[in-house]
Amino acid sequence: EYMGVLEYPSLCVMHHASYGAVLVCAAVASARYSILTGRSGTPCPALWDKLYRLIFWFLLCYPIWTKQGRYRWLVSVVSVLYLPFYLDGSEDGANNSVGRRDWFYSAWVRDLMFVRVLRKRLDLRLKCCERLDSNRKYVFAAYPHAILPLGACLNLLTDINKIDDVMGPIDKRLLGASFVFYIPIYRDICLAFGCVDAARQSAKGVLDSNRSVMVFPGGAAESLFAFPDSYQLILNNSRSGFIRLALESGADLVPVFSFGETQTYDQITHSNWILMGVQNAIQRIFGIALPFVTNIIPRPCSITTVVGHPIRVEQCPNPSDEQVNQLLQIFKSQLIELFEQHKQCDSKGAKELTFVDSKL
Repeated sequence: EYMGVLEYPSLCVMHHASYGAVLVCAAVASARYSILTGRSGTPCPALWDKLYRLIFWFLLCYPIWTKQGRYRWLVSVVSVLYLPFYLDGSEDGANNSVGRRDWFYSAWVRDLMFVRVLRKRLDLRLKCCERLDSNRKYVFAAYPHAILPLGACLNLLTDINKIDDVMGPIDKRLLGASFVFYIPIYRDICLAFGCVDAARQSAKGVLDSNRSVMVFPGGAAESLFAFPDSYQLILNNSRSGFIRLALESGADLVPVFSFGETQTYDQITHSNWILMGVQNAIQRIFGIALPFVTNIIPRPCSITTVVGHPIRVEQCPNPSDEQVNQLLQIFKSQLIELFEQHKQCDSKGAKELTFVDSKL
């Protein structure tokens, strides 16, 4: 029960109506200006970004504040004290904030018990075609995204398979969907594992600081095509932002394929246009997908992440569409070759790649 519900039923209706109106306005603004997806060509002004985050924080906290309960005051105090950390902008690599929480992005965080449990459950393995030059910067483009790319992230962002010995000491950050940094607590977990906002200006800021980035070009849209025993990838001109990023920054492009990644989750297939419309709307507004998974805990399987040979990229501050497309085709051929050479790593998965067309 909310405060005042029993005494003033009309206030309850107004409360829910105003709350819903703010939520709808926030969603419409996000869809119109690409606030939560990071797809805007120019960064959102800092003042508007903070204001939008305050609105989102308020929408999440207000139901807790108005809920009757013994520890309501404690939760309210904690949520207010957490606000400065929520607004600190640590996920933005464009404003020199990549190192703002380096104390949080530490070895002990990446060696927590649940990481070791997942390593055993997913039988994680790491292979590198060659040792990389630590003096250069890279764009690691990983496939597939799957429902959650647990294998690739744990193999490349933690030290569970001695990555520095296998690949070399490369300082890198994972690019995550902008929306995940609007979710309290979850954003801090992502920051602890070295994630930054995938918005273009943020990613470029990381590379400009002579660090490398890791990205899943298929993105959340690819998760809607993730099924066990198959590899359905999204790699087309609408997903060539990572290619342009590599050209503009002069960062070498490294294809990465994680075999067995799609075995961890299964999802319900459907042809209901209403459900598909809801998924597409969520993808456009929030930049994340909503697959209807059949299991919450990842299934036991074997995941092998293979890091391919780097593609040398010469810096071009203003690459043309032709240059972007040319490098995209080179990357695609290298990715296919990497898959063909190492597909025996997944004894249960598909033996060929399928490229699907998606505008999301």
